[in-house]
Amino acid sequence: GNGVIVGAGAKVLGPVLVGDNARIGSNAVVVKAVPAGATVVGVPGRVISQGEGGGAFEAYGLTGQMPDPVARAVECMLEHMHRQDEEIARLREGLLGLQPKTEIPVLETLACSVEAIEEDDGKINKTRANNS
Repeated sequence: GNGVIVGAGAKVLGPVLVGDNARIGSNAVVVKAVPAGATVVGVPGRVISQGEGGGAFEAYGLTGQMPDPVARAVECMLEHMHRQDEEIARLREGLLGLQPKTEIPVLETLACSVEAIEEDDGKINKTRANNS
């Protein structure tokens, strides 16, 4: 058939007809005909869903609307870092309040910055967060 997607390691054994827009999962072993738009998985291959197919192929079962776990992890680390910076600033102020004559060394400002790209209604906005 046309528009067929065959996963890595899948085997189609014998004179088997595969319908248009069918999907054969990785390592599946197909021994019977596959209807159009069907998704086949397992050993031996079995139909787990049957739609009209024709939709866009999404690698690894991900869609464009799903959140990126790596980007989310980086966002969480940046948020945590900013909260720590705020807490350190509050602790510094408190320490200076207790011992006003004590000189607390100030760390040098880092020359790096982080650019965050935010999508808002399809428009990309760049924001810059400087480490200071």
